[in-house]
Amino acid sequence: MVKRDIDICRPGSGASCALCCGSHNFRAEPSEIGELFRRRAGRVAEVTPEFIVRRIRASRSDMTGSYYFRDPDCLDLPAPEPVDPAGVRCPFVGCIGQGIVGCLLYPSGRGERRDCLHSYGGKHFTCGADESLDDDEVLFAARLTGHWYHYSVLIQLAALLRRIMGEYRHPESVPLDRRKRLFVSLEREARENRDLHRIHGYFR
Repeated sequence: MVKRDIDICRPGSGASCALCCGSHNFRAEPSEIGELFRRRAGRVAEVTPEFIVRRIRASRSDMTGSYYFRDPDCLDLPAPEPVDPAGVRCPFVGCIGQGIVGCLLYPSGRGERRDCLHSYGGKHFTCGADESLDDDEVLFAARLTGHWYHYSVLIQLAALLRRIMGEYRHPESVPLDRRKRLFVSLEREARENRDLHRIHGYFR
């Protein structure tokens, strides 16, 4: 893992990432997903995160360590169909701040001990972006996109990110039309590349 001084999941500039929790595994436009995440945040606040965490914790098997939480739709919020039915789709990904996505149950971020629906599979989880990108590359992607949806996909496409960095010294110098084309291609990638929805794999 690259030693870094920033949190790749929340690098600033309006960017954030929860791809490993299924933030993009929806056949829907980014705006529609964002609205779902806002509604989830409101519902979790009503139910209280602590109540949900207690229920998840109670479902954990002492033998295997897996969680058997039987009510993943407890928020009673229908979601769009998945891009990849076999990919992760945690019901507790949502808006944890202005335009920032993350875990509604543990909004303070990484490094926190969690009772998580996907924690058993995550025992061997690694993020390809976290393993390969340096801080300058992460910050370039954050400043270029300024949005959770496009940032999350771009950092998983290291070759594309580095090609753009080779053409433009600063993200602010990328022309608006080039940026728009990039966003369209990143949205297409999220809809068509199933590997993006399976990065949270066991023994990966």
